[in-house]
Order: sequence, then structure tokens, then C-alpha cells
Amino acid sequence: MVEQKLGAGIHSSKLMTTNPFKLSEVESALRGRYILGKEIGIGGQGVVYRAERILDGNNQPCKNDVALKLHLDPRQDARVEREIRAAKNLQHPTLATLLEEGIIAVGGVQTRFIAWDFIEGESLEKKLKNGPLTERETVKIALERGEFFALAGDNSS
Repeated sequence: MVEQKLGAGIHSSKLMTTNPFKLSEVESALRGRYILGKEIGIGGQGVVYRAERILDGNNQPCKNDVALKLHLDPRQDARVEREIRAAKNLQHPTLATLLEEGIIAVGGVQTRFIAWDFIEGESLEKKLKNGPLTERETVKIALERGEFFALAGDNSS
């Protein structure tokens, strides 16, 4: 595994297996606007938590079930910015809605976060671990993605 130190003891690697964040530090950095739940996933880009957003970016009360992603590698910022710009105006039933994004200091390290609407369901990765998809499942996914890409193309201006 290749690791590179990013600052304040946080490392990025091709495949991260250990969460470098303390839950209390993340919640504090987000100024109590989110209640963090379980860790959903961890990988080369960062850590994803299931969380509840109780205050929006303007500190107005809300109640959103979110997937909160904390990015670890500042070298990915340009790619993440493109993802954010593309997602801001997209809405589709098969696409998580971008609720909020920004940069916070977690344990003294500048960390980009993105809050997406949480969509309940099994990930494609998990589905594929159970064996190949049926033809019907494959066609359904392809049609949904085709609708998404058509929508993305309509919003690219």
C-alpha cells in the first residue's frame, strides 16, 4: 500500500482501511449541525458517514438523512470541485442530491466535506459480490444511468 502524508498525521493511500478522524472532532468542526452515525465506507478518497443534518448552512433547522463524505487528499480538490459543479443542478430519482459542501478544519487539518441525500439500498459493489447481475438487473441499471447522463448533458451549460 502506497501512503503519502497529507498533514497533521493524516495519510492518503490507494486503499485506506483505517479512519483517521475522531467522531467528536468531525462533529465539532461541523459546529454541531450534523449528528454523525455509523461509518458507511472508507477508501482512497476519504470516509463516508451516515449522518443527520439538523441545521443547514444558514443554521436554519432541518432534518436530512445524509451521506457525509470527508475527502482526505487535497490533490483531488480539482476533481471534487468538478463533481460538485456538475451535481449542484442535477435532480433525478436515481441520483443523490447535493445538500451542502465546504471545507472544515478537523483536528487542525483542512478537510473538504460533501453532504448528499442518503439513498437507502444496496451498493452496486455489494450486489456484484453476490454474483453476476441478471440481464433484467443490468438493463434496469443501464436505463437509469442513461436517463442520468441525458439529464447531465442537458445541465452542462
